Formats: sequence, structure tokens, C-alpha cells
Amino acid sequence: MLKSFLVKKVEKYNQEEMALVEKQAEYKAKVTEYLQGTTINPDDSLDSRWNKITSVIHKTANEVFGKTSRKQLNDWFDTEAKKPQRQRTKHTYTCNSKTIHERRLINIKKRDERKNNYIRRRNSMKISRSKNWRN
Repeated sequence: MLKSFLVKKVEKYNQEEMALVEKQAEYKAKVTEYLQGTTINPDDSLDSRWNKITSVIHKTANEVFGKTSRKQLNDWFDTEAKKPQRQRTKHTYTCNSKTIHERRLINIKKRDERKNNYIRRRNSMKISRSKNWRN
């Protein structure tokens, strides 16, 4: 769930339009026009100057070339193949649907068991060492 917030969706510009010589000339002209229209102060930080330049480049590319939608890479993976995947996902959600309180209790029990096992092993080691020392 958290992963979907961290992933940034990358949109690509229309490469067929980028290959056309007329569009390339139009892009160059608009970039120079926009860059001459923006004021870049040498007193600004490097990041702010870089952000201004990249925003001009992206704005111009979006106007001239436009964006394309991502093509489906796997032709074999269609809606019929997606149905069993969704059913498996639903099944795992229903099997693992425990409340937060139940999960916390389970984790506390596991932690206590590990702690008790550690204490038992440590005590048994102490006892065996003390027996060996006496002999």
C-alpha cells in the first residue's frame, strides 16, 4: 500500500513526433523563446536556476510533442489472465484479515516466547559452565 505512494509515474513524450524534423525545429525555437522570456538571476541558488530551466524544457516538450500512454508490454497478459490473479489476491486478504489488536497480541506472544527461550538457553549455559568449572 505504501509503495504506491512512493512510486513516481513517468510519462514519456511522443517519440514519433520527436523524430519529425519540423517538430524539432519548432521545439528549439520555443525553448529559446521561453528561456529568453524567463529571468535567471545569478544570485539564485543552483537548484532554483536548474528548476527554472527544467520546467521550461518540460513545458515546451509537452506543448510541442505531447505525451504518450504507456503501451502494454506483455501481449499474452490480458483480462482472462488477470482474473485468477485477482482471486488469489482476494483469498490472501480474507485469510490474513486480522484486526490490528489481534496482530499486536500475536506479536507480543511471539516476542515473549523468544525472550523466554533466550533466558532458558542462557541459564542452561550458566549451569553447564558452573558444573564444568567445579570439576
